[in-house]
Amino acid sequence: MLASLAPRSDFPLLAANPGMHYLDSAATSQKPAAVLNAIHEFYATANANPHRGAYALSARATDLYHDARATVARFVGVADSDCVVFTRGTTEAMNLVASSWGRANVQAGDEIVVTALEHHANFVPWQQLAIATGATLRIVELTPQQTIDLEQLRAVVTTRTKLVAITHVSNAVGAITPLAEVVHLVRARSAAVIVVDGAQAVPHLPVPFDALGIDFYAFSGHKLLAPMGIGCLIGRRALLESMPPYQFGGDMIEWVRDTECTWNVIPHKFEAGTPNAADAVGLAAAIRYL
Repeated sequence: MLASLAPRSDFPLLAANPGMHYLDSAATSQKPAAVLNAIHEFYATANANPHRGAYALSARATDLYHDARATVARFVGVADSDCVVFTRGTTEAMNLVASSWGRANVQAGDEIVVTALEHHANFVPWQQLAIATGATLRIVELTPQQTIDLEQLRAVVTTRTKLVAITHVSNAVGAITPLAEVVHLVRARSAAVIVVDGAQAVPHLPVPFDALGIDFYAFSGHKLLAPMGIGCLIGRRALLESMPPYQFGGDMIEWVRDTECTWNVIPHKFEAGTPNAADAVGLAAAIRYL
């Protein structure tokens, strides 16, 4: 990880277990004291429901939550922080896109392209979307070097392709996808939406979202020193604004009437219920630490 040069003493679990050699950061990373302290500080000094109260403590919680979103936006190269949607992680982010954008835009006769390199979180949602809509799922195989076969991808993507889901860095073999080449290839052959699983990339590589030319990018906080249960979906504003809500509840609604509702603006439209503000603050602390 980027934090590999950090002293072991920064990580309470490792400091308390000097004989432990933790080698499973691709599954989940250990947490430095800076992150644990930020979460404790939130609950000790700012524990209130963001967006819900007209009093000082709620205002402080709201400010910290908004600051965390701005920190994420800077970290992943997004000029418009409203395009950062907090989720529980990469898995929920992919399901959000599949359920919201996918159900509204994919239909029988369309094609969805995935690769054999994908984590289940970036494979099963698209498989199930294809089954539900009657679309065709096309799977791009790997080269002998365990990288995505770009020649096969070039052959598979056509004007019928509605979505291409691809990993940035493989969780299994560590292969790095040449995103610029993939984007050029897909854009030259289709109007497909490009969805990228960045769970393994964000802890290690710079991710300039606005410059990548993709449509959605997802990552999980727990793989980059942040808490479990927090992550992000980054999306282009026009797409996010056109998508229906993923879940219903408090704060994602503008007006409620007996027979209809109107929806809040992005990103709140996709963040139903009480937000995971403390872990968002923890994510921001992890980003600052990295």
